[in-house]
Amino acid sequence: MSTYYTTANVSTCDIAGAVAAAAIHDLTVNNFTFPGFPQILITESDDETFNVELSFERRGQRALVMLTLKRKEAFATAKHFTKNMGSKHDPNIFERVQTALAELEGRISRMDGAAFDERADQ
Repeated sequence: MSTYYTTANVSTCDIAGAVAAAAIHDLTVNNFTFPGFPQILITESDDETFNVELSFERRGQRALVMLTLKRKEAFATAKHFTKNMGSKHDPNIFERVQTALAELEGRISRMDGAAFDERADQ
């Protein structure tokens, strides 16, 4: 369930949307090596920090990476997302999202390699 922050006029869905916009920008620039789009989960870890979880599930296995956003930057990127109606990524979080996606790709690749090795043993 999404959390709405009335004083900032944003929600966790808006923060997730901003992360998705950055991921889509990365997809257009670099492409992904995995066949799909990562799941994005936003949770508040304390009064000042949001956890951003990027995950991808394949063949019953799940790869996961996390990054954090400070409250102020999370609200700013959410406002950027809503102001631009999702059409522009926020360059202030792009590099961290891109790095996390690269890490997720590596984990998925290792996961696929393990699945391939298991199939070879059969």
